[in-house]
Amino acid sequence: MPRQPRSSLNPWFVFPFLVWVLIGGILLLVFNKSQLFLSINRHHNEFLDVLMRGLTFMGDGAGIVVVLLLLMWLFPACRNRWYVLAAVSCTVFPTLLIQLIKSLAQAPRPLEFFKLELLQNPSWLHIRPEWPHLYQRSFPSGHSGGVFSLCCFLSMMLPFRRRWFGLLLLLFACAVAYSRLYLAAHFYLDIFVGSLIGASVSALCFELIQLWSRGALRLENQQMSFNQPH
Repeated sequence: MPRQPRSSLNPWFVFPFLVWVLIGGILLLVFNKSQLFLSINRHHNEFLDVLMRGLTFMGDGAGIVVVLLLLMWLFPACRNRWYVLAAVSCTVFPTLLIQLIKSLAQAPRPLEFFKLELLQNPSWLHIRPEWPHLYQRSFPSGHSGGVFSLCCFLSMMLPFRRRWFGLLLLLFACAVAYSRLYLAAHFYLDIFVGSLIGASVSALCFELIQLWSRGALRLENQQMSFNQPH
């Protein structure tokens, strides 16, 4: 008999995420894109340079794949087709939607947006030579969408007694999104919308897979009952 999927939305992730949405919306209403970006990018030190460069990898496609495969290796309960279907759907579909919007919007990144200021003063933004220098396809942030979709998915996979880890996953996702401004790769609106798409599409995919899985389980149980001798 197929294994029953875990329960869905994790309040330890969902409610802090709603706080993030509320605060983010207020910040976008009160401050303009330059103010929000510079308030983060200009507060830097050597330790954060190293930390943020490492953190941002976790929003990359390669980092997400490593985490999902690592879970399969560490936890036998994840070695089934339901986990593979859920993991792929909850991370791939948000990414596809974000890439579509990127292609339609073609929004400039900070290095392009502030190019006149940088011509007058190359140190006007904080960006190191070894960091990727990106100029186009800024909106929305793929890394932010990726890490929020991953963390939302993981929060829904947690067993009941470990649901509080959902808060840590949310904070981790916010830290990765923060790194995108620190590294001069995105504006605040980019990471904010990326996080909305990542978490909401991931949650929707998870719910749909739950419904499909429960329906398939009921159908299999009915077939088993029908095939039993009476």
